[in-house]
Amino acid sequence: MKKLLAVFMAVVALSVNAFAATEVNVVVDKTPVEQKGVIVDNRTLVPVRGVFEKMGYTAEYDAETKTATLKKGSDVLKFTAGENYFTYNDKKIETEVPQQIIEGRFMLPLRAIESVEFVGIKWDGETKTASITHPFSVVPITVEEADKMLSGDATDINLD
Repeated sequence: MKKLLAVFMAVVALSVNAFAATEVNVVVDKTPVEQKGVIVDNRTLVPVRGVFEKMGYTAEYDAETKTATLKKGSDVLKFTAGENYFTYNDKKIETEVPQQIIEGRFMLPLRAIESVEFVGIKWDGETKTASITHPFSVVPITVEEADKMLSGDATDINLD
């Protein structure tokens, strides 16, 4: 009976933790991702497949090893649920929190995306929306324009 009670309490505790997660809207290049992200323990986690497919990756999932493999050109990303790191072209990249499977979706810490893609990330706390801009826009400027910006005399530089 004690074992049954312990199992019941564990299930309740896990359920409360799952319900405690706050849903997050995720947008990539102004296009909403169908799957929602979540905030768990003050960390924003986003759906791997939904985000990376919008950035041109193909995704495969191995349920036995709980590993998601994403490919784009010669780039290969591998994420394993429960690990505090992932690999990018066989290079190990640490994450602040582990990748997780939440409600059947493979979730990755939002900031980890910056490790593999040149993206801009913007958070709107009011709407609970994480916006990812890919690729992040870079505006080329001349050396003279850079010198003006560094000297504080950038009134006649057009960055559009």
